Amino acid sequence: MHDDTTLAGLLAGKLGSDRTRRDFFRLLALAGLAPALAGTGFSRARAAGDPLATPRNFMDSFYTLNNDYFNAMNRGAMAAAEKLNITSAREINNGDVNIQKSHVENAPNLNIDGITMVAASEGSEIDLLRLINRLQIPTVNNHTKAAWNTPLDSGDHYVAFNAPPNVTATRARAAQVFEKLGGKGNVVYIEGILGNPVEAERGHGFDLAMQDYPGMTLVARRPGGWSRTTTAPVIADILTAHDNIDAIIVSNDDSAIAVVGALEQRDMKVLVSGCDAIPEMVKLIADGRAFSTFAYGPAWLGAYSTVAVFDFINGWRPSVPERMMTFGGYILDTPEAAKKYQEVVDGPTSPYDFLKMSRVLNPDDWNPQNLLIPMPPEEHWSWRVKKPDNYELPAAYADAVKKGEFERVTELYAKRFSTDPVQAVRDLTSNGGPIVIGPY
Repeated sequence: MHDDTTLAGLLAGKLGSDRTRRDFFRLLALAGLAPALAGTGFSRARAAGDPLATPRNFMDSFYTLNNDYFNAMNRGAMAAAEKLNITSAREINNGDVNIQKSHVENAPNLNIDGITMVAASEGSEIDLLRLINRLQIPTVNNHTKAAWNTPLDSGDHYVAFNAPPNVTATRARAAQVFEKLGGKGNVVYIEGILGNPVEAERGHGFDLAMQDYPGMTLVARRPGGWSRTTTAPVIADILTAHDNIDAIIVSNDDSAIAVVGALEQRDMKVLVSGCDAIPEMVKLIADGRAFSTFAYGPAWLGAYSTVAVFDFINGWRPSVPERMMTFGGYILDTPEAAKKYQEVVDGPTSPYDFLKMSRVLNPDDWNPQNLLIPMPPEEHWSWRVKKPDNYELPAAYADAVKKGEFERVTELYAKRFSTDPVQAVRDLTSNGGPIVIGPY
Protein backbone atom coordinates (compact mmCIF):
# COMPACT_ATOMS: atom_id res chain seq x y z
CA MET A 1 0.00 0.00 0.00
CA HIS A 2 2.42 2.65 1.21
CA ASP A 3 4.99 2.25 -1.55
CA ASP A 4 2.39 3.72 -3.92
CA THR A 5 3.46 7.15 -5.11
CA THR A 6 0.37 9.30 -4.91
CA LEU A 7 -0.49 11.37 -7.93
CA ALA A 8 -0.73 14.32 -5.58
CA GLY A 9 2.95 13.88 -4.93
CA LEU A 10 3.69 13.83 -8.63
CA LEU A 11 1.69 17.02 -9.06
CA ALA A 12 3.32 18.78 -6.14
CA GLY A 13 5.97 20.35 -8.35
CA LYS A 14 3.25 22.07 -10.36
CA LEU A 15 1.44 23.51 -7.36
CA GLY A 16 3.66 26.53 -7.04
CA SER A 17 6.64 27.47 -4.93
CA ASP A 18 4.84 28.01 -1.65
CA ARG A 19 6.89 26.24 1.00
CA THR A 20 3.94 25.15 3.14
CA ARG A 21 2.28 23.42 0.25
CA ARG A 22 5.48 21.83 -0.96
CA ASP A 23 6.36 20.51 2.50
CA PHE A 24 2.86 19.17 2.98
CA PHE A 25 3.12 17.00 -0.11
CA ARG A 26 6.64 15.94 0.83
CA LEU A 27 5.37 14.74 4.18
CA LEU A 28 2.53 12.89 2.48
CA ALA A 29 4.93 11.12 0.13
CA LEU A 30 7.06 10.07 3.10
CA ALA A 31 4.14 9.04 5.24
CA GLY A 32 4.15 5.43 4.13
CA LEU A 33 7.66 5.04 5.56
CA ALA A 34 6.79 6.57 8.92
CA PRO A 35 6.88 4.42 12.08
CA ALA A 36 3.67 3.40 13.80
CA LEU A 37 2.31 6.22 15.92
CA ALA A 38 0.08 6.46 18.93
CA GLY A 39 -3.67 6.94 18.62
CA THR A 40 -5.35 10.28 18.06
CA GLY A 41 -7.12 11.21 21.23
CA PHE A 42 -9.28 8.19 22.02
CA SER A 43 -10.52 8.52 25.57
CA ARG A 44 -10.57 5.35 27.64
CA ALA A 45 -13.49 6.90 29.50
CA ARG A 46 -15.87 5.52 26.91
CA ALA A 47 -19.32 4.21 27.66
CA ALA A 48 -19.14 1.30 30.06
CA GLY A 49 -19.20 -2.16 28.53
CA ASP A 50 -19.44 -3.08 24.87
CA PRO A 51 -20.05 0.04 22.69
CA LEU A 52 -22.12 -2.11 20.34
CA ALA A 53 -24.50 -3.16 23.10
CA THR A 54 -26.27 0.21 23.30
CA PRO A 55 -28.80 0.94 20.52
CA ARG A 56 -28.45 4.40 18.94
CA ASN A 57 -30.60 6.58 16.72
CA PHE A 58 -28.94 8.54 13.91
CA MET A 59 -30.25 11.02 11.38
CA ASP A 60 -28.72 11.26 7.89
CA SER A 61 -29.54 14.54 6.13
CA PHE A 62 -29.36 14.71 2.32
CA TYR A 63 -30.34 17.18 -0.42
CA THR A 64 -32.04 14.35 -2.25
CA LEU A 65 -31.90 10.61 -2.79
CA ASN A 66 -32.97 11.05 -6.41
CA ASN A 67 -29.27 11.01 -7.25
CA ASP A 68 -26.86 8.11 -7.74
CA TYR A 69 -24.10 9.69 -5.70
CA PHE A 70 -26.25 10.38 -2.63
CA ASN A 71 -27.91 6.99 -2.99
CA ALA A 72 -24.51 5.32 -2.74
CA MET A 73 -23.60 7.50 0.25
CA ASN A 74 -26.89 6.53 1.85
CA ARG A 75 -26.26 2.81 1.27
CA GLY A 76 -22.87 3.06 2.94
CA ALA A 77 -24.31 4.90 5.96
CA MET A 78 -27.11 2.36 6.36
CA ALA A 79 -24.76 -0.63 6.05
CA ALA A 80 -22.41 0.78 8.69
CA ALA A 81 -25.33 1.67 10.97
CA GLU A 82 -26.61 -1.89 10.86
CA LYS A 83 -23.24 -3.22 12.00
CA LEU A 84 -23.02 -0.63 14.80
CA ASN A 85 -26.49 -1.25 16.31
CA ILE A 86 -27.76 2.08 14.98
CA THR A 87 -31.24 2.81 13.70
CA SER A 88 -30.76 5.37 10.96
CA ALA A 89 -33.44 7.71 9.59
CA ARG A 90 -33.16 9.71 6.34
CA GLU A 91 -34.24 13.33 6.15
CA ILE A 92 -34.48 14.93 2.70
CA ASN A 93 -34.45 18.72 2.35
CA ASN A 94 -34.26 19.27 -1.45
CA GLY A 95 -31.67 21.95 -0.86
CA ASP A 96 -34.02 24.01 1.32
CA VAL A 97 -31.99 25.34 4.26
CA ASN A 98 -35.10 26.00 6.36
CA ILE A 99 -36.30 22.43 5.97
CA GLN A 100 -32.88 21.10 6.95
CA LYS A 101 -32.82 23.37 9.99
CA SER A 102 -36.29 22.17 11.02
CA HIS A 103 -35.10 18.56 10.79
CA VAL A 104 -32.19 19.35 13.11
CA GLU A 105 -34.39 21.30 15.52
CA ASN A 106 -36.71 18.29 15.74
CA ALA A 107 -33.86 15.82 16.34
CA PRO A 108 -34.10 15.93 20.18
CA ASN A 109 -37.80 15.04 19.94
CA LEU A 110 -36.80 11.94 17.96
CA ASN A 111 -34.09 10.99 20.47
CA ILE A 112 -31.40 11.38 17.82
CA ASP A 113 -27.94 10.53 19.17
CA GLY A 114 -25.88 11.52 16.11
CA ILE A 115 -26.16 13.14 12.68
CA THR A 116 -24.36 12.81 9.37
CA MET A 117 -25.15 15.40 6.73
CA VAL A 118 -24.33 17.43 3.69
CA ALA A 119 -25.16 21.04 4.60
CA ALA A 120 -27.77 22.37 2.20
CA SER A 121 -25.72 25.45 1.35
CA GLU A 122 -22.42 27.08 2.15
CA GLY A 123 -24.26 30.07 3.59
CA SER A 124 -26.40 28.00 5.96
CA GLU A 125 -23.61 25.82 7.32
CA ILE A 126 -22.42 28.16 10.08
CA ASP A 127 -25.79 28.64 11.80
CA LEU A 128 -26.80 25.03 11.21
CA LEU A 129 -23.73 23.54 12.85
CA ARG A 130 -23.83 26.02 15.72
CA LEU A 131 -27.41 24.89 16.31
CA ILE A 132 -26.22 21.30 16.35
CA ASN A 133 -23.59 22.21 18.91
CA ARG A 134 -26.18 23.91 21.14
CA LEU A 135 -28.26 20.75 20.94
CA GLN A 136 -25.10 18.74 21.72
CA ILE A 137 -25.70 16.19 18.96
CA PRO A 138 -22.39 14.91 17.49
CA THR A 139 -22.36 15.57 13.74
CA VAL A 140 -20.13 14.95 10.75
CA ASN A 141 -20.71 17.26 7.77
CA ASN A 142 -19.44 16.52 4.26
CA HIS A 143 -18.78 18.44 1.04
CA THR A 144 -20.38 21.83 1.84
CA LYS A 145 -18.51 24.18 4.17
CA ALA A 146 -18.60 27.94 4.68
CA ALA A 147 -15.26 29.59 3.96
CA TRP A 148 -13.23 30.87 6.89
CA ASN A 149 -15.31 29.04 9.47
CA THR A 150 -13.83 25.91 10.97
CA PRO A 151 -15.52 23.20 13.03
CA LEU A 152 -13.70 24.65 16.04
CA ASP A 153 -15.60 27.90 15.50
CA SER A 154 -18.89 26.00 15.84
CA GLY A 155 -18.03 23.83 18.85
CA ASP A 156 -16.96 20.38 19.96
CA HIS A 157 -20.04 18.58 18.66
CA TYR A 158 -19.14 19.52 15.09
CA VAL A 159 -17.01 16.39 15.01
CA ALA A 160 -15.50 16.75 11.55
CA PHE A 161 -15.84 18.09 8.03
CA ASN A 162 -14.74 15.86 5.13
CA ALA A 163 -14.37 16.72 1.44
CA PRO A 164 -12.79 15.21 -1.67
CA PRO A 165 -9.79 16.89 -3.33
CA ASN A 166 -11.89 18.69 -5.93
CA VAL A 167 -9.10 20.93 -7.17
CA THR A 168 -6.40 18.28 -7.37
CA ALA A 169 -8.74 15.63 -8.76
CA THR A 170 -10.03 17.80 -11.61
CA ARG A 171 -6.53 18.96 -12.39
CA ALA A 172 -5.29 15.36 -12.44
CA ARG A 173 -8.02 13.91 -14.64
CA ALA A 174 -7.82 16.83 -17.08
CA ALA A 175 -4.04 16.41 -17.20
CA GLN A 176 -4.43 12.72 -17.99
CA VAL A 177 -6.76 13.54 -20.90
CA PHE A 178 -4.37 16.21 -22.17
CA GLU A 179 -1.45 13.78 -21.99
CA LYS A 180 -3.51 11.28 -24.02
CA LEU A 181 -3.83 13.99 -26.68
CA GLY A 182 -0.11 14.73 -26.64
CA GLY A 183 -0.68 18.08 -24.95
CA LYS A 184 -2.44 19.60 -27.96
CA GLY A 185 -6.07 19.85 -28.97
CA ASN A 186 -9.42 21.52 -28.51
CA VAL A 187 -11.21 21.09 -25.19
CA VAL A 188 -14.62 21.97 -23.74
CA TYR A 189 -15.31 22.33 -20.03
CA ILE A 190 -18.86 21.70 -18.80
CA GLU A 191 -19.24 23.37 -15.41
CA GLY A 192 -21.59 22.44 -12.58
CA ILE A 193 -23.61 25.08 -10.72
CA LEU A 194 -21.86 28.44 -10.79
CA GLY A 195 -21.41 29.93 -7.34
CA ASN A 196 -21.34 26.55 -5.64
CA PRO A 197 -18.03 26.04 -3.76
CA VAL A 198 -17.57 22.55 -5.21
CA GLU A 199 -17.79 23.93 -8.73
CA ALA A 200 -15.43 26.75 -7.78
CA GLU A 201 -12.91 24.11 -6.74
CA ARG A 202 -13.39 21.87 -9.77
CA GLY A 203 -13.27 24.82 -12.12
CA HIS A 204 -10.06 25.98 -10.47
CA GLY A 205 -8.57 22.54 -10.98
CA PHE A 206 -9.45 22.70 -14.67
CA ASP A 207 -7.89 26.17 -14.95
CA LEU A 208 -4.67 24.89 -13.38
CA ALA A 209 -4.55 22.01 -15.85
CA MET A 210 -4.98 24.44 -18.74
CA GLN A 211 -2.05 26.47 -17.41
CA ASP A 212 0.03 23.29 -17.27
CA TYR A 213 -0.77 22.45 -20.92
CA PRO A 214 -0.52 25.62 -23.01
CA GLY A 215 -1.00 23.57 -26.18
CA MET A 216 -4.63 22.94 -25.29
CA THR A 217 -7.23 25.37 -26.64
CA LEU A 218 -10.46 26.03 -24.74
CA VAL A 219 -13.23 26.36 -27.32
CA ALA A 220 -16.22 26.52 -24.95
CA ARG A 221 -17.00 26.67 -21.24
CA ARG A 222 -20.63 26.50 -20.16
CA PRO A 223 -22.53 25.47 -16.99
CA GLY A 224 -24.45 22.21 -17.18
CA GLY A 225 -25.98 22.37 -13.73
CA TRP A 226 -24.71 18.89 -12.73
CA SER A 227 -27.75 17.41 -14.46
CA ARG A 228 -28.13 15.55 -17.74
CA THR A 229 -31.44 17.35 -18.32
CA THR A 230 -29.90 20.81 -18.14
CA THR A 231 -26.67 19.73 -19.82
CA ALA A 232 -28.35 18.26 -22.94
CA PRO A 233 -29.26 21.61 -24.61
CA VAL A 234 -25.93 23.13 -23.58
CA ILE A 235 -23.81 20.44 -25.18
CA ALA A 236 -26.09 20.41 -28.25
CA ASP A 237 -25.39 24.13 -28.76
CA ILE A 238 -21.66 23.64 -28.29
CA LEU A 239 -21.44 20.74 -30.74
CA THR A 240 -23.40 22.73 -33.31
CA ALA A 241 -20.96 25.61 -33.03
CA HIS A 242 -17.76 23.50 -32.82
CA ASP A 243 -17.22 20.34 -34.83
CA ASN A 244 -13.50 19.99 -34.06
CA ILE A 245 -13.36 18.93 -30.40
CA ASP A 246 -10.85 16.49 -28.95
CA ALA A 247 -11.87 16.35 -25.28
CA ILE A 248 -14.70 17.36 -22.98
CA ILE A 249 -13.97 17.67 -19.27
CA VAL A 250 -17.21 17.58 -17.29
CA SER A 251 -17.73 18.64 -13.68
CA ASN A 252 -19.76 15.56 -12.76
CA ASP A 253 -20.95 12.26 -14.19
CA ASP A 254 -24.62 13.07 -14.60
CA SER A 255 -23.71 15.86 -17.02
CA ALA A 256 -21.06 13.65 -18.63
CA ILE A 257 -23.72 11.06 -19.48
CA ALA A 258 -25.64 13.71 -21.44
CA VAL A 259 -22.40 14.67 -23.20
CA VAL A 260 -21.70 11.08 -24.26
CA GLY A 261 -25.27 10.75 -25.58
CA ALA A 262 -24.97 13.93 -27.64
CA LEU A 263 -21.64 12.85 -29.12
CA GLU A 264 -22.96 9.43 -30.06
CA GLN A 265 -25.96 10.99 -31.79
CA ARG A 266 -23.48 12.87 -33.99
CA ASP A 267 -21.06 9.95 -34.33
CA MET A 268 -18.27 12.07 -32.83
CA LYS A 269 -15.26 10.43 -31.14
CA VAL A 270 -14.21 12.64 -28.23
CA LEU A 271 -12.51 11.86 -24.91
CA VAL A 272 -15.05 12.49 -22.11
CA SER A 273 -14.04 12.69 -18.45
CA GLY A 274 -16.52 12.98 -15.58
CA CYS A 275 -16.47 12.81 -11.80
CA ASP A 276 -18.23 10.71 -9.10
CA ALA A 277 -18.13 7.18 -10.61
CA ILE A 278 -21.90 6.77 -10.60
CA PRO A 279 -23.05 3.37 -11.98
CA GLU A 280 -24.24 4.59 -15.38
CA MET A 281 -20.98 6.42 -16.08
CA VAL A 282 -18.94 3.44 -14.91
CA LYS A 283 -20.88 1.29 -17.38
CA LEU A 284 -20.10 3.73 -20.20
CA ILE A 285 -16.39 3.36 -19.39
CA ALA A 286 -16.73 -0.44 -19.14
CA ASP A 287 -18.33 -0.40 -22.60
CA GLY A 288 -15.62 1.86 -24.04
CA ARG A 289 -18.03 4.73 -24.62
CA ALA A 290 -16.47 7.21 -22.16
CA PHE A 291 -12.84 7.80 -21.19
CA SER A 292 -12.72 8.34 -17.42
CA THR A 293 -14.33 9.35 -14.18
CA PHE A 294 -12.97 10.18 -10.75
CA ALA A 295 -13.87 7.61 -8.07
CA TYR A 296 -13.78 8.59 -4.42
CA GLY A 297 -16.32 6.26 -2.90
CA PRO A 298 -19.61 7.82 -1.74
CA ALA A 299 -20.55 4.54 -0.01
CA TRP A 300 -17.25 4.70 1.85
CA LEU A 301 -17.94 8.33 2.86
CA GLY A 302 -21.41 7.52 4.21
CA ALA A 303 -20.00 4.66 6.25
CA TYR A 304 -16.92 6.52 7.47
CA SER A 305 -19.04 9.48 8.65
CA THR A 306 -21.36 7.17 10.56
CA VAL A 307 -18.43 5.42 12.23
CA ALA A 308 -16.83 8.75 13.22
CA VAL A 309 -20.01 9.89 14.99
CA PHE A 310 -20.31 6.47 16.67
CA ASP A 311 -16.72 6.75 17.89
CA PHE A 312 -17.31 10.25 19.26
CA ILE A 313 -20.34 9.04 21.22
CA ASN A 314 -18.16 6.29 22.67
CA GLY A 315 -15.30 8.47 23.85
CA TRP A 316 -13.02 9.23 20.88
CA ARG A 317 -12.10 12.88 20.38
CA PRO A 318 -10.54 14.11 17.12
CA SER A 319 -7.38 16.19 17.21
CA VAL A 320 -7.46 19.66 15.65
CA PRO A 321 -6.18 18.49 12.21
CA GLU A 322 -8.76 15.67 12.16
CA ARG A 323 -11.62 18.17 12.36
CA MET A 324 -11.14 19.06 8.65
CA MET A 325 -9.96 16.26 6.37
CA THR A 326 -9.58 15.58 2.65
CA PHE A 327 -10.15 12.02 1.42
CA GLY A 328 -8.55 10.50 -1.64
CA GLY A 329 -9.77 8.88 -4.82
CA TYR A 330 -8.44 7.65 -8.15
CA ILE A 331 -9.06 7.98 -11.87
CA LEU A 332 -11.11 5.12 -13.31
CA ASP A 333 -10.06 4.99 -16.95
CA THR A 334 -10.08 1.49 -18.44
CA PRO A 335 -12.93 -0.90 -19.29
CA GLU A 336 -11.23 -3.56 -17.17
CA ALA A 337 -11.07 -1.32 -14.09
CA ALA A 338 -14.65 -0.18 -14.64
CA LYS A 339 -15.90 -3.78 -14.78
CA LYS A 340 -14.01 -4.61 -11.61
CA TYR A 341 -15.51 -1.49 -9.97
CA GLN A 342 -18.99 -2.75 -10.87
CA GLU A 343 -18.16 -6.04 -9.19
CA VAL A 344 -16.32 -4.79 -6.10
CA VAL A 345 -17.87 -1.39 -5.29
CA ASP A 346 -21.32 -1.52 -6.90
CA GLY A 347 -21.86 -5.22 -6.26
CA PRO A 348 -24.33 -6.73 -3.78
CA THR A 349 -21.74 -6.96 -0.97
CA SER A 350 -19.86 -3.96 0.41
CA PRO A 351 -16.06 -4.24 0.24
CA TYR A 352 -15.63 -2.23 3.45
CA ASP A 353 -15.13 -3.56 6.97
CA PHE A 354 -17.18 -1.03 8.93
CA LEU A 355 -16.12 -2.27 12.36
CA LYS A 356 -12.47 -2.00 11.37
CA MET A 357 -13.00 1.70 10.60
CA SER A 358 -13.74 2.33 14.27
CA ARG A 359 -11.03 3.71 16.52
CA VAL A 360 -13.11 2.69 19.54
CA LEU A 361 -13.69 -0.91 18.52
CA ASN A 362 -10.15 -1.36 17.16
CA PRO A 363 -7.96 1.19 18.96
CA ASP A 364 -4.69 -0.49 17.98
CA ASP A 365 -5.35 -1.40 14.35
CA TRP A 366 -8.25 0.68 13.03
CA ASN A 367 -8.19 1.23 9.28
CA PRO A 368 -10.07 4.10 7.56
CA GLN A 369 -9.93 2.11 4.29
CA ASN A 370 -9.16 5.23 2.31
CA LEU A 371 -6.35 7.75 2.48
CA LEU A 372 -7.16 10.94 4.39
CA ILE A 373 -5.01 13.97 5.14
CA PRO A 374 -5.67 17.11 7.18
CA MET A 375 -7.08 20.09 5.32
CA PRO A 376 -5.11 23.20 6.36
CA PRO A 377 -7.65 26.04 6.40
CA GLU A 378 -5.30 28.52 4.72
CA GLU A 379 -4.64 26.09 1.86
CA HIS A 380 -8.30 25.26 1.47
CA TRP A 381 -9.71 28.79 1.28
CA SER A 382 -7.04 31.41 0.60
CA TRP A 383 -7.01 30.96 -3.20
CA ARG A 384 -10.81 31.29 -3.39
CA VAL A 385 -11.92 33.71 -0.69
CA LYS A 386 -9.86 36.42 1.01
CA LYS A 387 -9.81 35.97 4.77
CA PRO A 388 -12.15 38.54 6.36
CA ASP A 389 -10.32 41.31 8.17
CA ASN A 390 -12.24 40.59 11.36
CA TYR A 391 -11.57 36.83 11.38
CA GLU A 392 -8.69 34.89 12.92
CA LEU A 393 -8.38 31.12 12.97
CA PRO A 394 -8.88 29.60 16.42
CA ALA A 395 -5.63 29.66 18.38
CA ALA A 396 -5.70 25.86 18.52
CA TYR A 397 -4.67 25.77 14.84
CA ALA A 398 -1.48 27.72 15.43
CA ASP A 399 -0.75 25.52 18.42
CA ALA A 400 -1.30 22.36 16.36
CA VAL A 401 1.04 23.62 13.64
CA LYS A 402 3.70 24.51 16.21
CA LYS A 403 3.49 21.05 17.78
CA GLY A 404 3.69 19.26 14.41
CA GLU A 405 0.17 17.87 14.73
CA PHE A 406 -0.60 18.21 11.02
CA GLU A 407 2.44 16.12 10.13
CA ARG A 408 1.66 13.58 12.86
CA VAL A 409 -1.93 13.09 11.69
CA THR A 410 -0.85 12.84 8.04
CA GLU A 411 1.60 10.09 8.95
CA LEU A 412 -0.85 8.32 11.25
CA TYR A 413 -3.64 8.07 8.67
CA ALA A 414 -1.24 6.85 5.98
CA LYS A 415 0.00 4.18 8.36
CA ARG A 416 -3.50 3.13 9.39
CA PHE A 417 -4.53 2.81 5.73
CA SER A 418 -2.96 -0.64 5.79
CA THR A 419 -5.24 -2.41 3.32
CA ASP A 420 -7.38 -1.00 0.52
CA PRO A 421 -10.69 -2.77 -0.25
CA VAL A 422 -10.64 -1.35 -3.81
CA GLN A 423 -7.02 -2.19 -4.60
CA ALA A 424 -8.14 -4.71 -7.23
CA VAL A 425 -9.95 -1.89 -9.07
CA ARG A 426 -7.02 0.51 -8.89
CA ASP A 427 -4.63 -2.16 -10.16
CA LEU A 428 -6.55 -2.33 -13.45
CA THR A 429 -6.45 1.38 -14.27
CA SER A 430 -4.02 2.59 -16.92
CA ASN A 431 -1.39 3.70 -14.40
CA GLY A 432 -2.10 1.44 -11.45
CA GLY A 433 -4.54 3.86 -9.84
CA PRO A 434 -2.34 6.10 -7.69
CA ILE A 435 -4.38 7.86 -5.05
CA VAL A 436 -5.17 11.45 -5.93
CA ILE A 437 -5.26 13.69 -2.90
CA GLY A 438 -4.34 17.23 -1.98
CA PRO A 439 -4.84 19.99 0.55
CA TYR A 440 -8.10 20.99 -1.12
